[in-house]
Amino acid sequence: MSSYYEDLGVKKDASADEIKKAFRKLAQKHHPDRGGNEAEFKKINEAYETLGDANKKAEYDARGRRPHGHAGFTHRGGPSPFEYGFEGDPGNLHDFINQVFGGGFSQYRQQVINRNITVQYEISLEDAYLGLERQLDINLPSGAVRSVHVKIPPGVTDGSKLKFAGLGDNSQQSAPPGDLIVVIRIRNSPKWHRQNNDLITTIKVSALDAILGCEVQVEHIDKRYINVKIPPGTQPNAKIRLKGKGMISTRTKDYGNLILLVEVIVPDKITEEQRKLYESIREMR
Repeated sequence: MSSYYEDLGVKKDASADEIKKAFRKLAQKHHPDRGGNEAEFKKINEAYETLGDANKKAEYDARGRRPHGHAGFTHRGGPSPFEYGFEGDPGNLHDFINQVFGGGFSQYRQQVINRNITVQYEISLEDAYLGLERQLDINLPSGAVRSVHVKIPPGVTDGSKLKFAGLGDNSQQSAPPGDLIVVIRIRNSPKWHRQNNDLITTIKVSALDAILGCEVQVEHIDKRYINVKIPPGTQPNAKIRLKGKGMISTRTKDYGNLILLVEVIVPDKITEEQRKLYESIREMR
């Protein structure tokens, strides 16, 4: 086991000022509020609690071990060393830490917080078009299960976050509960594609209908049918745009467009009579 001097990186004959400077530097490096290593911070804190106090340092030097009655940072539920006053040069250690970290250590010392809980919920693109409501069971860190009513608005986008204040972790009864954050994930659809708030799908039209024009019924994403006119002379891969038939924007409440990609179907088998008719049409060109 390393000595307190080794923990702070100072020699045994280091002055009080050198010990204080060493601790300050290491504390800034390892403080958890600054992304440091909690175990290292506890270790240097324990070392400084002893070496920063003249009486405890003398006892440690004489015995080569922790002074009698040392509380220790690792005691769960016991007093933190930051609650003990210092009689030596550093002054009150709690005030010293607050001076170094601007009061941020107080939150760390208490360690009584309830964290936010983030869960992902997957829906179909059809559900995203219509919106839906669900009752979700959320497993809390405390082991309890919380039932939450989730209302997903029409037009929701992939990655949208629904926040439910106070419905997160509640393990620490002395602290306010955390929040519940539901991240919406939208499955890919084999038939529909979304581009911003436009909906895109493919419709099939016979070659004759593409040439002459026609009217077809198209099943929308909400299962309703709409009548669509196919203009005469429609080319393969043409786009027919129906304004306001797409997804609703959750921000502006405006609707995007429905875009139909026309796939022209050429028959691979025809009767002899049909062949003659096609040949007569070709001769008329």
